[in-house]
Amino acid sequence: MSQSLTAATISVTSKLVVAALADKGFKRKSPHLLRQSQDVVHGIHFQSSQWGTASDGRFTVNLIVTAPALYEGWTGRPLPANPATASHPIQQRIGFCLPPKTDLWWTVNPQTDTESLAQEAAGVIVQNAPAFFALFPNMGAILAHLRETSSLPGLTRQQAALTHAHLAHLAGASGEAENLLSVALALATNSLFKSTVQEFANRVGISMPQ
Repeated sequence: MSQSLTAATISVTSKLVVAALADKGFKRKSPHLLRQSQDVVHGIHFQSSQWGTASDGRFTVNLIVTAPALYEGWTGRPLPANPATASHPIQQRIGFCLPPKTDLWWTVNPQTDTESLAQEAAGVIVQNAPAFFALFPNMGAILAHLRETSSLPGLTRQQAALTHAHLAHLAGASGEAENLLSVALALATNSLFKSTVQEFANRVGISMPQ
């Protein structure tokens, strides 16, 4: 089966991006890009609209920051073979890296100048992705960000609290981790999330109050 026009445009775009960012350590794992940054992975993930056809579609880009321990702790599964497809803990749409901080999708159809569109999309990615990734060079930086803001791109406040606890635990701050999970448990308004907190604590080895 031949490649859709959207997939072909993504392929051209990703090749342009990796050519521009190769000196920053990015490699292409078709069609996505990734690099190792200390104890985390930075990923550039191309996402097509699920409603696309062979001739018409849209695509956007997610900026991913992940690590095996964090992903496995949250999902109970190993990091995907292509870490750029992981969605935990950090996922930021490229549109929110530039004003006016709204979602940005590129539309592809038979009238599209594919090369021009790919150049445009690649330019946006190359200009904005490195600065975003510079905020999260390692797990220590993610922990510092959580301590300051209690939030992470792509996570709800409750999910961020659990990731904060996990990172604190990994950093040896057991009391901080236990306190965060205790507060999360106390604030849980439904039994489903309480179960999530308890299962998460068991999976990552954080003691919970009896």
